[in-house]
Amino acid sequence: MMQVFTVRRSRRFAQRPSRVFDAWLDPALRAQFETPEGSGMSHVTLATQEGESGEILIAPGDTEVGRMFDTIRILQPGRLAVVHGWGVFGGNPAMTMQNVFDVTPDGDGCTFTGTSQMVVLGEQPTEADVARGWDDMLDRFAGVLERTSQED
Repeated sequence: MMQVFTVRRSRRFAQRPSRVFDAWLDPALRAQFETPEGSGMSHVTLATQEGESGEILIAPGDTEVGRMFDTIRILQPGRLAVVHGWGVFGGNPAMTMQNVFDVTPDGDGCTFTGTSQMVVLGEQPTEADVARGWDDMLDRFAGVLERTSQED
C-alpha cells in the first residue's frame, strides 16, 4: 500500500516573523518542540542552516524503531524554508516528505504555515497522524515562543 497526501497547518503568533523563523531553526529551541523529553525521539544531528543534514532517532521505550533524515534549504531568509526528508523503519525506506515552513507578516505578529507533502510506503503514518503531529508540535512551539519571548 502507498499513501500520498498533503497536510497544511497554520498558526498565528504575536511575535514578529523573523523571531518566529529564527526560533523554528534554533537548535536548542527546536529540540524542545520537535523531540521533547519523553517523546521517544532525539536528534542525532540537527539541520538548522542551508544545506545541513539532520537525523532523528526514533526509539520509544529505548527500542529503536526507525530514523528520520532531512536536509534544509532556506528559500527566502526570515520567511521561507523547505526540508526534504525520508524515513527508514525496520531497515527499509518507508517514506519521503517535503516540509515547507512559511512565516508571513500578519498585523502586529505573523502567521506560520507548515505544509507536509508525504509519500508513505505502507499504512503508517496516516494523514491523520501527520496532522496530529503538526498540531502537537505547533502547540509545543507556541509554548517555547512564549517562554523565550518573556526572557528577551
